[in-house]
Amino acid sequence: MSEIVLSRLAHTWFIDIDGTVLVHNGYKSGADSLLPGIEDFWAGIPACDTIVLLSAREERLRGQTLEVFKRFGLRFDLALFDLPVGERILINDAKPRGLATAIAVNLPVMGGFQGLTLRLVHRFDFILLCPSRLVITWCCLADACPFFVSVVRDQVDYWYRAAFNLDFRGFKAFLFESFGRMRRCSGFGSGGMRH
Repeated sequence: MSEIVLSRLAHTWFIDIDGTVLVHNGYKSGADSLLPGIEDFWAGIPACDTIVLLSAREERLRGQTLEVFKRFGLRFDLALFDLPVGERILINDAKPRGLATAIAVNLPVMGGFQGLTLRLVHRFDFILLCPSRLVITWCCLADACPFFVSVVRDQVDYWYRAAFNLDFRGFKAFLFESFGRMRRCSGFGSGGMRH
């Protein structure tokens, strides 16, 4: 079982076709077919995300290949064909506050997406300020409930002051200002989240 944990920002997915989504070279022996778990996982990809399909199949096979995705209701935004068969490398910069923006998942060939899950978390869930003296916990009881923030402090380490260029009072103000902005944008605390 593998879990992909993502922020609630909009994402870009680069997904291989052969041996990942469709049976490897299935078109050569008849019709293409989906591998296990694809439809369920695809349904969980947020509607605002961009999906880019990748394939080493020849460009002449574009039409019949993409028809399979349309037939099964698997949305996509862009499809690249005639790609090399070697490694696919993604290079991206991390967000200033530590969010890793390049994620890679290597699945067993022909294994489909079975056992692969997707979890979206709010951006402050990514800020794990764990060294002993400062604990910040963000939790959401349900979509209809607001966030609850608990800031417990005994002493702020120099690392935190340097990282955020703020003393504790300024850091706390920054958190609550950001929390209020995020709550307004997401609809939390006002009858639920907008969809």
